Amino acid sequence: MTDTSPPRSGFAHRVAVPADEAEIAALMDVAIGELQK
Repeated sequence: MTDTSPPRSGFAHRVAVPADEAEIAALMDVAIGELQK
């Protein structure tokens, strides 16, 4: 994963522990699903 536009993603990536990557991905999927409702 590369840090592109949103500085937010860089911050979240820095805070996240590698073991939490899957959890973060799941949360992103849920958020995207909510937006697409």
